[in-house]
Amino acid sequence: MFGHPKPTLVSVSMLTRQPSAAAQPRPWLEAVAQISRAVNSREPLEAVLDAVAETTCRLLAYDFSAVLLADDTKQRLLIRGSHGLSSAYVASVNNEKPIRLGHGPYGEGPSSRAFRSLQPVVVDDYQRDPAVGPWAGVASEQGLRSLAAVPVVVSGVAIGTLNCYTSAVHDFGDDEILLIGTMANEAASAIEAARLREQEQATIARLEEARESLETQTRILERSEAIHAELTGAVLADAGLETIATTLARILAGPVIIDDPAMAILAKADGDGSGPDGETLARIRQDTADKVAELVAARQPRPVMSTSRPGPGTVFVTPVTIGREVVARLWVAQPGHELGGLERRAMEHGATVIALELLKQRIAYEVESRLRGELLDDLLDGRLADQRAIEARANHLDYGLDGRHSAAVISLDLDRPEVDAGRARQLYPIVSATLRRNRLNALAGERDGAVVVLLGESPSGSQRSELGDAIRSEVRRVLGDMPVLVALGPWVDHIADIGRSYAVARGASRIARNVGGRDRTITLDDLGVYGLLLTVDRLDNLQEFAAATLRPIREYDERKVGELLPTLRSYLRHACRTAEAAAELVVHPNTVAYRMRRIESLLGLDLGQPQSLLQVQLALIVDEIVATKREIDDGRG
Repeated sequence: MFGHPKPTLVSVSMLTRQPSAAAQPRPWLEAVAQISRAVNSREPLEAVLDAVAETTCRLLAYDFSAVLLADDTKQRLLIRGSHGLSSAYVASVNNEKPIRLGHGPYGEGPSSRAFRSLQPVVVDDYQRDPAVGPWAGVASEQGLRSLAAVPVVVSGVAIGTLNCYTSAVHDFGDDEILLIGTMANEAASAIEAARLREQEQATIARLEEARESLETQTRILERSEAIHAELTGAVLADAGLETIATTLARILAGPVIIDDPAMAILAKADGDGSGPDGETLARIRQDTADKVAELVAARQPRPVMSTSRPGPGTVFVTPVTIGREVVARLWVAQPGHELGGLERRAMEHGATVIALELLKQRIAYEVESRLRGELLDDLLDGRLADQRAIEARANHLDYGLDGRHSAAVISLDLDRPEVDAGRARQLYPIVSATLRRNRLNALAGERDGAVVVLLGESPSGSQRSELGDAIRSEVRRVLGDMPVLVALGPWVDHIADIGRSYAVARGASRIARNVGGRDRTITLDDLGVYGLLLTVDRLDNLQEFAAATLRPIREYDERKVGELLPTLRSYLRHACRTAEAAAELVVHPNTVAYRMRRIESLLGLDLGQPQSLLQVQLALIVDEIVATKREIDDGRG
């Protein structure tokens, strides 16, 4: 009836038994309908199997029944549904004395053999059958005496067994086994339907999860695109970094800082007040400065926490790059300790639009710098033939040509080892930024290894005196303790004389470096006689005087390969103090004293006399001024 060959009975005698309920078709039809309802009502599998066990006991008048199913590994049979069996018995069989599907003490029981052979196995009496072995004790405690185990088969493969038990010794007849097999077929159908339903529910759940995930991703993508459009719009509208920072602070609900690699703040904005405040962000940013390079190298938003003074929430930092160059960093404080997908995308979009804004600024800055440099060159070199064109170009660059003008030459001490080429290149951007910040009527450009600034006189007349200190302060902030020399040329009344102001400023810069003033702001007044002589157009007579005075020393040095002239300059520079001159020249003081006696002999002068000392000092000053003007004229000053 259910596809099995004639059953093999173990340790039993065949007794035909016809239960009264089983003789009637109606109870069977009702039982099948009840099981079908349980399956169709989407009851859990265990509830359906309990119904199969209960129906089997009721129809066939058994005391106990159980449905056993193989586990996922096909290593054990587990009781998944039962009727009449105590929970202690079920737990003992499932956990303490498992029914194995392999061979061994726990693999030779009736249920295991029925599963493997696809044939019913009957035990007449638990107390007499040695195969019951490990389960004899729990069976006796449960009150079990006889057992029929019938395999539950789906598509020719056993998935479990339907076991029927009696509390008295009982002989299961062929008809009973066939009826139990019928219930086993119903159990197989119920199990298959329940499993299909579970698979269906799992599939529906996965599809629902996928749908929700897609909806979430769609919302995130739409919001991400809206964020990107909003931030990009700020760039296209030329709103600047401040607007971008404000937009990011609103989107991310936290304060934002945009700074450059030197930690100079380019823009910042407070959040909505729900998370860490701007002071917390600024403090953590300072506390973690040494960690930033490593975090930024990851090229994505990374959390960074202050270890010395932790604050609420977490600070995240991400690099802003143009090509492979990190041009800025984006900092944001979040109230939580995680950066969600939308927030991460917002930071990445923010970094992208900040890079676009900085690139736009860089291009505009480079174009404007080139235009300013070209105009500055024309003004310094006196190329003023087309006066109207010059005025139009100056007006376009917001530099007024009316009134007086003065040139300034700004330079680093390139003789010092710590002043590398990279730092020297940063001088021009620092000067330009200082001029913009102070809103000066100025024109800047790079020329002959220095930065040249052309200043128009302001109504207050104070901007020239403030310029040097402002530039030197900014250089120290950005580059550290770096010597900066700012040399200011004289005021001129007409743009045609700008070149002369520049020449004097260059001369003053060179003179100041030679006399030890390499970290200051100087004017011609600060240089005394040097400043006076720099403004003299012709020094013919003085030049002849200086040449005649110093000729004996020069001829001696050339003939003897001596060091008399450098010794004389050092000796006078150190106020005639032999020891200090020796230290500068890295020679013994006796050597300096010997050289000075030789100089006095060659010149025929006693440098202890004020008039003789003045004569030599004036000759050296004129000589240096002439050399400076010559180098400027040759393009080397």
